[in-house]
Amino acid sequence: MAEWPLTGRVGELAAIEAAFRRPHLTGVLLTGAWGVGKSRLAQEAAAQLAPAERVTACRALQTIPYGAITHLSPGPGDGRALLSRLIARFRGPARTVLVVDDVHFLDDASDALLAQLVTACPVFLIGTTGGDVPEALADLWNSGRITGLPITPLPGDAMAALVDRVAGADAIDRHRLTRLSGGNPLALRALVDNGPYGRWLDKAGPAARQVVEVLACAEAMPMSLLETLVEPAAVEAAERAGLIRVDAERACLAPPLSGPLVRRLLTTSTLRRVRGLLPEKPTDHPGPDTAEFEACLARKDLHGAQELADRGYRESVAAEIREAAATWAGLRGRAEAMQGRVRSAAASFREAAALTRSRKCEWMAELADPCDHPHTGVLAARIALRRAWSHAARGEIGRAIECCLAAATEKEAEATALYDAARLGAASAVHARLAELGHADEAMAARALARRDADALGRATDAFEQQGRLLLAAETATAAAHAHRRAGHHKPATLFQERAEALAQRCEGARTPLLDQGRLPSQLTTREREVVLLAPSLTSPQIAARLGLSPRTVSNYLQSAYDKLGLAGRAELRVLLGT
Repeated sequence: MAEWPLTGRVGELAAIEAAFRRPHLTGVLLTGAWGVGKSRLAQEAAAQLAPAERVTACRALQTIPYGAITHLSPGPGDGRALLSRLIARFRGPARTVLVVDDVHFLDDASDALLAQLVTACPVFLIGTTGGDVPEALADLWNSGRITGLPITPLPGDAMAALVDRVAGADAIDRHRLTRLSGGNPLALRALVDNGPYGRWLDKAGPAARQVVEVLACAEAMPMSLLETLVEPAAVEAAERAGLIRVDAERACLAPPLSGPLVRRLLTTSTLRRVRGLLPEKPTDHPGPDTAEFEACLARKDLHGAQELADRGYRESVAAEIREAAATWAGLRGRAEAMQGRVRSAAASFREAAALTRSRKCEWMAELADPCDHPHTGVLAARIALRRAWSHAARGEIGRAIECCLAAATEKEAEATALYDAARLGAASAVHARLAELGHADEAMAARALARRDADALGRATDAFEQQGRLLLAAETATAAAHAHRRAGHHKPATLFQERAEALAQRCEGARTPLLDQGRLPSQLTTREREVVLLAPSLTSPQIAARLGLSPRTVSNYLQSAYDKLGLAGRAELRVLLGT
């Protein structure tokens, strides 16, 4: 098996190192349940401290004297000869680390010899145990020569981080893996890799195994119901063996056991038999209603919509209801996109698509190339708007506006599409229709953009920011700064520009033509601005091909823009635009 990263054990590593630095200590025993990561921790600690040797005890070698340690110094002779060879090997100025896994499986002879070795030589033992410590090492522990370090299951945040790094799953699967592994990395490994961990069932015995099988299919069950399905004595035996735990009259499997893991070890006939005994599992999930989310959007309350989407997503993931989690992840992405938080929105849409597990879902369309999705209705309008902003990103403003106006033919998307057209430069053509639709803030902003009305742009900035539409607020603040600067009002221009930059910083790197307007003086014409925004990355022939112009016309626009901006060429233009 490939080695997994060690996570959440910084404190334990520091404690082992501290013990290693104390000359009177000859070792540390890592104690804890099977699978919590004692062996991995011992291996990591040894790698950080000193040259190390490794001993792995097991039940099969318990009947063979020195069976666990003869590989350290093979050769003829009895225990005395073996000890002499080991002392000769490990005696020296530098301390050596000896990792001994599962010391509770050591045979008596190996136990005694190791105790003598760590006493006679500069050897530091790092042992792991999930059971009773053998007599000779126990004597060193009781005398204070060896210290104990309990290793508990990983805390929730560390386990979640490990799941994120190794599982590559969606939110529901990550939550389920974190919950079912119970802080036990080996249980997580079994869940992810489907490894052969049948000895968990072998440990149970026939009676307790039946209890484990029932709880593996039910996940948890009231004791009153469990004792009608299996003998009470079997339940007691399973609890005594540490295979199940009973809390508040409910029984469940004890980590590192988990339902998915045990079910992989059962035959199909056993699964069918056990499941036939169990009642149906309820799937009702109380939580926010998506209608509440839409109502918040209708009120232009993005803060409320974001809170609802976040809560719906968290609760759906916790309840492991995949369809609801996918819906809320997508709605969360919509709220984030409307705020201008572009990176967060993209991550939410990716999560929604992963949870839906379909490349034809609505949320996948938010991420994929819009040209690949010939949808109709509202979804087609959304895709047309995505296409518009793709054109805008390439400097094709005319085509972008055409896409917005095409999307506006869909009634439910009309207001959004018209204001997007205003943002891209068609404000004078759309502000009246926005007013007719009753979208007062968008109509005011569009009219202010068309008329370069600094005061109205300031009021639009206030309204958009209050609603949580940060990107729109950043754009109108930029336009207000520009309008004040044209009028010679330098102080308010500076204040609005600072406000615009602060709002834009909250939009996770979003770039739009209106935001870029703050970098270009107003004396440029629309076509000059379009050409200038493409010039840092494209040649004149490439710009001409993209905009449907001749190379000579592009050169004329560029030269005119350079004269107005006082620039000598593309290099200085790149500095101005920050590209």
